[in-house]
Amino acid sequence: IKNFFCTEMEIAESFKGHNDEVISLCLGETYRNNVFLSGSDDGTLRIWDTREHKAQRAIYTKEAVTNIKFLDSNNVLYSYGLNLEVLDMRKMGKSILVDPVDCRHRHFDLKEFGMKEDEEINCFSSNFKGETYVGSDSGHILSFYN
Repeated sequence: IKNFFCTEMEIAESFKGHNDEVISLCLGETYRNNVFLSGSDDGTLRIWDTREHKAQRAIYTKEAVTNIKFLDSNNVLYSYGLNLEVLDMRKMGKSILVDPVDCRHRHFDLKEFGMKEDEEINCFSSNFKGETYVGSDSGHILSFYN
């Protein structure tokens, strides 16, 4: 992962840790401005601290982490395959390797909502009211409340 200065297109920082393509990123907002998230084809979601230039946590999933987003200062929404999970960062403890079951707040298997086994979540978006919309690679769009 490389951070560029846009005006000069010079590499400002480099972050190493994934073993395959990085396919999703989420920068922290004001409440987490020194933290960003990355998802990869290696099946990990990583939580990075820009002050230390290393991953603070690695959460292993069964499939590529296709989308990630901070819902608020403590909760992260991410997807892999047909699964959406909300993690509570306060429950992660001190270990670098985190079992998602230990910090899971909510889990959604979208097969239960009519999506097929061969589909994958391509994108999602949430708003301040707690609504989340999910789009699949076959054209389905689902909406639900967090």
